[in-house]
Amino acid sequence: MMVKRSTLRICVDSVLERQFDDSKWTNQYPDKISIKNWSCEEVANWAKTHAEIPAEVALIFEETGVNGLELIALGREELEDLGIQEPGELSTVTKAINVLRAKDQNKTIFIDHNPYCFGKIIDQLRVKAMCREEYMAL
Repeated sequence: MMVKRSTLRICVDSVLERQFDDSKWTNQYPDKISIKNWSCEEVANWAKTHAEIPAEVALIFEETGVNGLELIALGREELEDLGIQEPGELSTVTKAINVLRAKDQNKTIFIDHNPYCFGKIIDQLRVKAMCREEYMAL
């Protein structure tokens, strides 16, 4: 079910309105900047600070200029092409990238209602939106 944020914010001072407020929405998860937008420096820093990734691999990422989009696209073959040959290192780096990839995909914000109740709430908000004077059908 898809709903516009403006529909969720229709009831002033409601929990939904506060949760989806534009000023809070962008700051709700500041530590979850998309990995796809990382620069090559951020990728190198991630590799350097990751306990399981050897320093040599971080150096390879830095020297080759791997950015975030490229990082999450890397597979075993691409890592081998970059020069990571040892099976243990290869497995460790692949696992770390897979965890990072999964973390980047789990950014969905759920509202704690079952689908039936949430559907009823959305129906009421849509009716309220249609009752507004400035409402225009799509």
